[in-house]
Amino acid sequence: MDADSDADGLQDGAELTHQTDPNDADSDDDGLTDGAEVNSHATDPNDGDSDDDGLSDAAEINSHATDPNDADSDDDGLSDYAEINSHATDPNDADSDGDGIADYLDNDSDNDGITDDQEGTADSDGDGTPDYLDDVDGPG
Repeated sequence: MDADSDADGLQDGAELTHQTDPNDADSDDDGLTDGAEVNSHATDPNDGDSDDDGLSDAAEINSHATDPNDADSDDDGLSDYAEINSHATDPNDADSDGDGIADYLDNDSDNDGITDDQEGTADSDGDGTPDYLDDVDGPG
């Protein structure tokens, strides 16, 4: 039986095959063990962001439930990173607000009739939600 020196679920022989460090349970320091990356997630244990979208493999799996091997999990034209960090849209739903307009084409994220560009990123009512996501002018 092959040893697993770092107890990451990937035996030392397999660590050599995958060019990972048999004495480091997480060779790419992304928060997932080498064994989990190879045996469960099919991610690159030497690359902390297998799909190069700006989100670590661990964040995609543990926080956002996105595909760590697909930079645009919902195939809407926006990367998972952009949806989470710039657009505040759901990276697993191509039409986050359900208005029939794909996120990458939707210029009124809160459906209030005022474009996101007009509303900007200010938070005029101080509730912690930027105006472009918050219907600050009331119904409609």
